[in-house]
Amino acid sequence: MLIAQDCYVGADENYGMPIRVITQYAWHSLFARNMFVIERDDDELKEHVPEFTLISAPDFKVDPEYDDFHNETFIILNFEERLAIIGGSKYRCKIC
Repeated sequence: MLIAQDCYVGADENYGMPIRVITQYAWHSLFARNMFVIERDDDELKEHVPEFTLISAPDFKVDPEYDDFHNETFIILNFEERLAIIGGSKYRCKIC
């Protein structure tokens, strides 16, 4: 299952950026909903064009030996493509 939501980084209209957050787990999406600004107006949401995409893929892990990493967790940032991928990081809440 994938969950996608459109939201904003920054509350100031002059400096905020529209983003799309794609997560594998509902609690990661809920975390993003608490961290970013959510658009409440349906008409404005229809006009939302993300300028940056954040993908959370906690079950996707690197092979430390093959990829020359110290562990399975990674964060990839590509500012040219306006993309961030977070993998191998599965923080869980106590009730999940």
